Amino acid sequence: MTVLLVLFTLILFIATDSMVQRVRRARVARALEPIKVGNPNQIPQGVAFALNHTWMREEKKGVTTIGIDGFLSSLAGAVESVLLPPVEARVVLTTPSIALRHKGRELHLTLPIQGAILEVNDAVMKNPALASSDPYGRGWLVRVRPFDRPGPKVTTMVGEDAIRWLREQTDRAKDFLVARLPQPLLLQDGGLPVEGLLKEFSPEVWKEFQATFVTNHIEQ
Repeated sequence: MTVLLVLFTLILFIATDSMVQRVRRARVARALEPIKVGNPNQIPQGVAFALNHTWMREEKKGVTTIGIDGFLSSLAGAVESVLLPPVEARVVLTTPSIALRHKGRELHLTLPIQGAILEVNDAVMKNPALASSDPYGRGWLVRVRPFDRPGPKVTTMVGEDAIRWLREQTDRAKDFLVARLPQPLLLQDGGLPVEGLLKEFSPEVWKEFQATFVTNHIEQ
């Protein structure tokens, strides 16, 4: 009788845990759905994506505009502050140049190219919400003049390759966030926030998220 009771308890625990995981994933999926990273109409022409979720677009006269993509801007939402390098700063691929900060949480990003900062988007520094609401437009971050010499580059993607990759990143993010969703948040009535889902997680999860999703692959 005792053995049967133990087996019943174990089966009940497994079934309950499975149901909890399904509920968690469904809530995270609903929160991530508005990102719609796979819609090619939401990706402007001429934009290349780096693996750390920055984008770049070459402008006239050898100037490159850089920002964060819709995946990252949607998950981070309207952060408290965006830190950018000063004009004339020389940036390299191995040193983080951008920081997104929100209530003790931080994400640090390197730029996808090496060069000198020509212009900083002061509007974003004054109103960080622009980087979330219009990441490919008014929410651009910096303009850079690339170094005129050979050097390492980062892996980038455009077009259908970028769309496929962004879809894969969204699926991975669902599993990543489901596994770390705080229990009190799970028990709340209603859904999760549409924008800024990462704000519901601890600084430690932000560090894990950066290590998992906000990394570049540097080609020698």
